[in-house]
Amino acid sequence: MKPANTAQVQQIVKKINQYNLSNDDSKFSISTVSSGKNWGYSAQEPSFDNAILMKLSRIKELDNYDDKQGTITLTPGVTQQNLYEYLQEQGGKFWMDATGSSPECSITISFFIN
Repeated sequence: MKPANTAQVQQIVKKINQYNLSNDDSKFSISTVSSGKNWGYSAQEPSFDNAILMKLSRIKELDNYDDKQGTITLTPGVTQQNLYEYLQEQGGKFWMDATGSSPECSITISFFIN
């Protein structure tokens, strides 16, 4: 599954939860990956049975940039390259501390669904 926005993630989670509540025999878990290219953290394959892989790479949003504090809100699909380019477009006042990984790797963040 490759949702394009937070609303689609919420719909998927709701459907899986409804299925799990109505089935005693077989339940599913959700395993998420962002870009799927952060090889040092884990593989793209779920590490447990009955897992549905949800790739969050299509969700690429950068919001709430504060040019005084240097803070920004990101979604999981944002790569190191995306963040670099965004900060350059904002005047280059701030930079990101990148890992030694590829520019196509996502920023390591936590993603919470309300």
